[in-house]
Amino acid sequence: MSKPVLHDHDGHVDDILSAVLLWLAPEVDLQAVGITNGDCFADQAYSAMVKIATYLDLEGAEIAVCEDPVPQPFPDNWRKESFIINELPLFGEIELRKLYQPSRGRRTDAVFYDCLNNTRTPMTIVTTGPLTNIAALLKQNPELKSKVEEIVIMGGAFNVPGNVQEESHDGTAEWNIYADPEAFKTTLDLKIPLKLIPLDVTNQLPVTKDFLTLLEANS
Repeated sequence: MSKPVLHDHDGHVDDILSAVLLWLAPEVDLQAVGITNGDCFADQAYSAMVKIATYLDLEGAEIAVCEDPVPQPFPDNWRKESFIINELPLFGEIELRKLYQPSRGRRTDAVFYDCLNNTRTPMTIVTTGPLTNIAALLKQNPELKSKVEEIVIMGGAFNVPGNVQEESHDGTAEWNIYADPEAFKTTLDLKIPLKLIPLDVTNQLPVTKDFLTLLEANS
């Protein structure tokens, strides 16, 4: 039986790839994809996600978006890449197709609330961006905690350097946690089972050209 999953991400290339892999995984029943205003401009990342779902003929999951700012914004030169992704030439092939969803999506908190409130099977939440949306949703609606089997978080750094290179910072933090540390603490305090995937792990799994070639060959 496939596992029901919600995916909250912040719109960069690695996040979009994660969403597509979850969507296509036979062991996963992806119910919704939410976009946080982190390593992207959320409206651009939402539009790109809709175009990708259209291009790949994906089905099922609702795509949602939250444009609320995170406390510590990602660098603008990183976030601007969401404009590039949204205008990829390959999307010219979908001009005559009906888009997967309308140009404006529902808010992530509303979509995730509906999914959790209506599920009969506890769901897994996967986050590959700041925890802003998830922390707020579950803090404001504690009755939903029993509907969450676990939260899988890409974030943090333990025995490796962080990736935050701000002048005022010592270089130990990882961006998904640094962007909204209070949301991370709130999520920990919920006492829901967590699985943390820090930079210690992800640094060992780079998305290389060889990986993409292998992925294409097996798609």
